[in-house]
Amino acid sequence: MAFDALFVNDLGLHALGRGNQAIRQVGRLLGVVAASIRAFLATSQTQGHHQNKKSMSYFHDFTYFKFFRRRLPLGVYDDSKSVNRGPEKIVLKHWVFDLDGTLVDSFGFYINILKTIFAGHGMTLQDEQLSNCFGQPAKTFLAAHLQEEHVNYAIEFVKQQSVEDSKNIKPFGGVLPLLQHLQSSNLKTIIWTNRDLSSTLDILHHSKIAEHIEQWITGSCVSHHKPDPAGLKKICELFNCEPADLIVVGDHDYDMIAAKKAGAYAVRAAWHTYDPPARCDLADKHFTSVAAFTDWAHTILNQEQSQ
Repeated sequence: MAFDALFVNDLGLHALGRGNQAIRQVGRLLGVVAASIRAFLATSQTQGHHQNKKSMSYFHDFTYFKFFRRRLPLGVYDDSKSVNRGPEKIVLKHWVFDLDGTLVDSFGFYINILKTIFAGHGMTLQDEQLSNCFGQPAKTFLAAHLQEEHVNYAIEFVKQQSVEDSKNIKPFGGVLPLLQHLQSSNLKTIIWTNRDLSSTLDILHHSKIAEHIEQWITGSCVSHHKPDPAGLKKICELFNCEPADLIVVGDHDYDMIAAKKAGAYAVRAAWHTYDPPARCDLADKHFTSVAAFTDWAHTILNQEQSQ
């Protein structure tokens, strides 16, 4: 069953199915039940039956999946169908970030996973293969090097090991303050990655990046991956904006190609240590350090605020 949306928010659980009326009705019913429970707890609280923090925290944890304390999308949803959202303020720029190699230093973990898989099939991962393994879904890369009957098993190994590694993957220095500043400037910060949803959420949680991200689009959310701009089109639909309103920041040619195809502003992040290009001709801007990119971002924000 395909879903346009499955997410939790203040009104409870809503499931908006693609052409499935029964799912919509169940989602609305659960939403009403959840809202009723919140109203009951709030009323009981005012009558002295519940302590303020403790009574509400249990239901708050249920509706927000504990650590995220915010709407947690498990896919791409149509914002026009959500309830009581009100008109969204359209800002000048929406900042779209790739995850691996751009916000988090994860390539070493991924390379070790691939080396283990290759070794299990009597092969050695070559240096020239590394540039091809970054930026494309793992299934695409593995399908090009393994026999067909071994690909699905290898993918499951990648997923399992990625979950184990997620707790140890850290953001690049300076990334969290940058995201916090963008968020405090009332700009939208969005993740767009070819990585699968489960490991993406694990990394966002353990790295604390989730606290500063408005939305994420993963390889599990769209059928066409980078360099196809399908993810950017979904972002534009979600935030009711134009591609020209997007700044796309990524470390791979695929990010830049997708950005230019969509008509977005392309920024190359070349601060990881695995085969970064000397200069990316596809990008509108090119930075070799988070610090330099942050200085430029501050300049852009100051110019917009002064207008």
